[in-house]
Amino acid sequence: GIVAAKLGAKEVVLTDLPTELPLISTNVDMNNVSSNTTVLPCSWGDAAHMAALPTLDVILVSDCIYTRNTDVLPLLLASTLRTLATPTTHIYMSYCYRENLMHDAVFFDAMDEHFDTTTHTHPDYPEVWLLEYTLKSEVRRGG
Repeated sequence: GIVAAKLGAKEVVLTDLPTELPLISTNVDMNNVSSNTTVLPCSWGDAAHMAALPTLDVILVSDCIYTRNTDVLPLLLASTLRTLATPTTHIYMSYCYRENLMHDAVFFDAMDEHFDTTTHTHPDYPEVWLLEYTLKSEVRRGG
């Protein structure tokens, strides 16, 4: 998000758990992007946090899938992204296989229910994926 702000994005909203917001705010200040950057809490699945966010054209997700021996977090992330997405939202997610691809599949399966996915890879780094998500047409129409 800070890179997007530095590159001239009109408005950037950075989110994380409430406990992490002071560090994010410090990084915003250190990178001189406070004029176009807002820092807000977004605990996955928290309806109040999601309701406080503006409509988002682009959602950048980085390093958010990690094994914690539970399916709850990946499902909460997928549900949060579905709630935040509009028919014109593009979600770009970086993913690097680390520990347990089968565990991570819970997230990808949940995303596949509502989103069309395009996967981009680099031949020198096949373990790193850039996933592009857009709402499926039937979801956009309310189906």
